[in-house]
Amino acid sequence: MCSRSFVVQKRSGKSLNRYQIGDSLGAGCFGTVAKATDKVSGVRRAFKTVSKVKQAQMSKKEAAMMAPLDHPSICRLYDVIDDKEHMYFVMELCAGGDLQKRLQDFTDQFLPEPTAASLMKQLFSAMNYLHQLGISHGDFAARNVLLKEDKPLDESMVKIADFGSARSVDTTQESGSHKSDIWGLGRLMRGLVCDISRVLGKSTIASASGQTSARKPMDDSAWLGHSDESRCLCGRILRRDPAARWTAEEALHHPWLMGAKMQSKEAAVPENILQRLQAFANASSLERIALQAIAEQRGGCESLFVTLDKDADGLLTPADLQCSLEQVFGTAVEMPNLHSLLAEVDPDGVGVVELSTFKAAMLQAASLDKRMILAGFRVIDRDMDGKITARDLLRVFVEMEVEEASSMVAAFDLDCDGGLNSEEFTGMVHSYFQTQTAEGTWPKTPLKRKTPEMRRFKLFSMSMRNFRTVDEDDNDAHSSCVASSIFTTSNLAGDSRLVESSSSSGGEEEVDTALSLSLSQSQVPERTKPAKPLGKPAAKPLTKPPAKPAVAVSKARLDASEKP
Repeated sequence: MCSRSFVVQKRSGKSLNRYQIGDSLGAGCFGTVAKATDKVSGVRRAFKTVSKVKQAQMSKKEAAMMAPLDHPSICRLYDVIDDKEHMYFVMELCAGGDLQKRLQDFTDQFLPEPTAASLMKQLFSAMNYLHQLGISHGDFAARNVLLKEDKPLDESMVKIADFGSARSVDTTQESGSHKSDIWGLGRLMRGLVCDISRVLGKSTIASASGQTSARKPMDDSAWLGHSDESRCLCGRILRRDPAARWTAEEALHHPWLMGAKMQSKEAAVPENILQRLQAFANASSLERIALQAIAEQRGGCESLFVTLDKDADGLLTPADLQCSLEQVFGTAVEMPNLHSLLAEVDPDGVGVVELSTFKAAMLQAASLDKRMILAGFRVIDRDMDGKITARDLLRVFVEMEVEEASSMVAAFDLDCDGGLNSEEFTGMVHSYFQTQTAEGTWPKTPLKRKTPEMRRFKLFSMSMRNFRTVDEDDNDAHSSCVASSIFTTSNLAGDSRLVESSSSSGGEEEVDTALSLSLSQSQVPERTKPAKPLGKPAAKPLTKPPAKPAVAVSKARLDASEKP
C-alpha cells in the first residue's frame, strides 16, 4: 500500500514559489536544469524545466516512469509542477555532475579495475531493477549517469537519470529492445577498463539490435594487462546477437562484479537495526505513511542499504540481512525469524523491503526537526487545508476503504474534528519514537560486534511488486489546492502514461456521503496502537523465501496488460 510513488505529487504552477531557484547546472535541447531549495524542508534539489511545446508527451511519460522507481542507483523524482508553457521536475540533486564530464578531467587512460567494477556493479544493479519492472531506459550513456556527491570516483555513488526515452518492453524476449541497454553498459565498461577516450567520443547508446559501426570490441590489444574476468564479462555483454547477449541479472552473477564492492567504504551496521525494524513492523498504517513521507524528504540511509543488499538487486531480503548481521556480529548471536520480521516490515507482507520502506524504518528522533516533519505533513495533506483527513488518504491510496481511512485518522485525532492538524501529526511522530524506546523491542540489548565468521549463502532475487502511484484531486473550495491529476503506472509492462483526471462534483458528494456515514456509525477508537497495521495482511513465519521468479512476474504483467 505504501509505495514511494505516493510522495510524488503533480502540482499547479502556483507551487513554483515553494522552491528557491539557484545556480544553473546545465542546459540541453530539451530544457534546463538548476539547483533549487525547498523552502519548507530546506533540502536542496535539482529543478528541471521542460518546454511543453516540444516535449509535452515525453515529459508526461518520463514523470510516470520515474514516480515509483525506488533504487539507490536511480535518480529520484519528488514533485512535478505544471503550468501552461512548461513542466518542472523536482528531482534528487547529484552534486558530482555527470560521469562523462568527470571523465574529461581524468588524466589516465583507464580507471583502476576495482573502481570500474564498483561503478559498473551499481549500474548493472539499477538496470536489472528496471528490466525486472519491464522498463527499458532507451538512452543509456555516460552523460545520463550522475554522481551523487562531488567525491573521487572510487568513493562515488552513481545514479541513472533522464528517462525521457524510457519505454515499457517485454524483457522476457531474448532479443528484446531492452538488450540495447546492456550493449550500452558493455561499451561503457570497456571504456572505463581499457580506454576512457571511447567513452568521451560517441554515445554508448546503440540500436535495439546492437549493430554499430565500431570495430569489434574484443579484438584489439587494449585488453593486454587487464584481468581475464573483465574481458570475459565484457565479451558476454557485447555480443552482436541480442539473443546471445547476457542480461543484467546474469552479469551481476559474474565473478568480476560479484567480487566488487558497491562502495569503497561500507556503512557501519547499527547495533539496534533489528530494534528499528521491529518498531516499524509494530507501527500503525498512518504512522508508517508519515515516516515514509518524512524519510523521503530527508534522504540518507542509501549507503547502509547498499551495504546490506548483498546480491545487489535493489531489495533487502532475509538472506541479505542474515548474511550482513553474521558478518558484523558473528554467527553465535541470537537471531529472530528474519523472514517473519521482514514480512511485517514489508507493506505487501512478502518479506522483501525496498529502499523507501527501509529509510522510514531507520529514522531516528534525533535526526528530525520541525521542518522535515512539516514537509512530510504536507505530502499527505493533499488538499492543503491544514489537516490530514480520510479524504486525503483516499486520494493517495485509491484502493483503501473509506472505513479504514476514517479509523486511521480517528486513532490520532485528539480534538475529534475529523482530521489531524500539524500539531497532532507531530505528536503522533514523536509518540512513535517514545514508544519505540519504552517497549524495548527485540533484542532487549543491542547486538554486540564480534569477530566475523564468514558463511556462504545462496542469495535469491525477488521480483518487484505492483505499485500504485500518485492520486491528487483538485478541490475548488480551497484556494491553495493543487491541480488534479493522477500518475497511472499500475502496469509498467503495458503502456505507461501520465493521465490527467478531472474531478467530478458527483464523485466528491459520494465520498463526502460515505465519509459522513462511516464517522456517524462508528465511535472514535481508543488511542492504542493496533496489534498490526490496518490493511496489512498478517504475516506468518516463512520457512523459505517465495520462489516466484522475477521474469514470471514480468510476463504476468504483460499478459494482464493485453486483456481488454
